Amino acid sequence: GLNMRNDGGFTTENTVDPNSDPDIIMFDNDGNPLPSGVLGRAFSGFSSTNGQDWYVDGVDIQFRRDGTNNITWNFGPGSTQFCCFDFESVALHEIGHAHQLGHIIESGAVMHYNISNGSDVRTLDGTADISGGDDVIAFSSSKPGGMAPLIGVGIEDEPLIRRHGLQVTAAFPNPAYDHAVFTVEVDRPQGVQVDVYDVLGRRVLQLYNGVMPGGVSSKLGINARDLPSGLYYYSVTGEEASITRAVVLRR
Repeated sequence: GLNMRNDGGFTTENTVDPNSDPDIIMFDNDGNPLPSGVLGRAFSGFSSTNGQDWYVDGVDIQFRRDGTNNITWNFGPGSTQFCCFDFESVALHEIGHAHQLGHIIESGAVMHYNISNGSDVRTLDGTADISGGDDVIAFSSSKPGGMAPLIGVGIEDEPLIRRHGLQVTAAFPNPAYDHAVFTVEVDRPQGVQVDVYDVLGRRVLQLYNGVMPGGVSSKLGINARDLPSGLYYYSVTGEEASITRAVVLRR
């Protein structure tokens, strides 16, 4: 599984920084407020010993303060009433993100992209949720000398992916400390949209939205300095296919 750093006590640390000790689980505050409508958010930090093999180095989880932004929590254990949001359900969802699971579109599932007031989603699905977590861990490896497990972050080694007349190269360099560059090519002129998403499934950048000429390799870049360090996905959508690839950005 995923180990979190904890000294067994309390901390006065109240600033989100998943790359520093200790890992914290906190409610938001005036200095670090969650965006409007957000119930919780998990932050992952990544580290490497050689610049090629990356692993999750830390996790911070932040929840909305009870009673703020019209949010009232049900801290259980009873069923959640219509007036409230279930804290256990949201916490389970964020722990899923800590395990590097992304959003899905399946109402009632733990990793569904949203949750409604009055809803309880407290049980892991053995086929989808547990198998998904096991799949992430299955990509892990460890090095001699007590190195923490290296948890796969979804970086694809395949240099080029082709699908229904759309092809997208792997980002280079990856991880990127300054700029990550990749190319997109379509076999015929068509509308193409290129977006960048964080691990919570939120769009953080739009790199392109227009018509691309056919048979021409278009180079696009992601500025690592524009975003916090972490794992991101760039999604290229054409008229007949969509391809999503991963990149780690470090500042």
